[in-house]
Amino acid sequence: MSGNRPSSVGVVTGLAAESRLIADDRGLPEGVRVYCAGADSTRAGERAELLLAEGATALISFGIAGALDPALASGDLVLAHSVRAPEGQHYAVDETWRVAVAGSLPGQAATVRQGVILGSTETLLTTDQKAAAFGASGCLAVDMESHAVAAVAARHGVPFLALRAIADTADTPLPAFVTDAVKANGETAVLRALGALAAQPWQLPAALRLSRRSTLALARLGEAMRKSEALFRRGG
Repeated sequence: MSGNRPSSVGVVTGLAAESRLIADDRGLPEGVRVYCAGADSTRAGERAELLLAEGATALISFGIAGALDPALASGDLVLAHSVRAPEGQHYAVDETWRVAVAGSLPGQAATVRQGVILGSTETLLTTDQKAAAFGASGCLAVDMESHAVAAVAARHGVPFLALRAIADTADTPLPAFVTDAVKANGETAVLRALGALAAQPWQLPAALRLSRRSTLALARLGEAMRKSEALFRRGG
């Protein structure tokens, strides 16, 4: 690990809002490139491959996630020890990198948990789905990008890291329309979401709750990014 120079780090997010945390008004941090996968596992792998083709020497999966462990609250951070793919493969993160990031995270508002993140190719909407995934895997959280990025990193032999913030908790179901609410570029498909709510207005409370919790998760993720100098500094 080198804290003196930025290496070429490629970041894959699922949502455009996550990418904007990194690429703010001042632009990207030196040596960092970001691509958004639009909440799609296949695109996440493709974006990771593209980042490596463009010169990235390390990869990060960065964004929000759903909790599987009932002890996790919205806004908690999950720094992965490893990622479990839907087929059961485990991909370890770079240990030196993880330790450096973990050491820079205490002292902020969010609780930080370390453990395994589960990869999924589809959104887990119901509490029963989350409970079943937790019982079968023991993973702390679930997202749709980390396993795909981890697989690319393993295939190319480059360091990998995953940092996620919890949006929806294990005991909270998601509104059904979220499966079709993200465009390929990671932006919200506003018209589709409004159409779904017009057809099923009883989903509005769940949608508002998810919006509030996602906003909190993004805020905590942004705070972690600003405080952790090690996050985008993986020495080569």
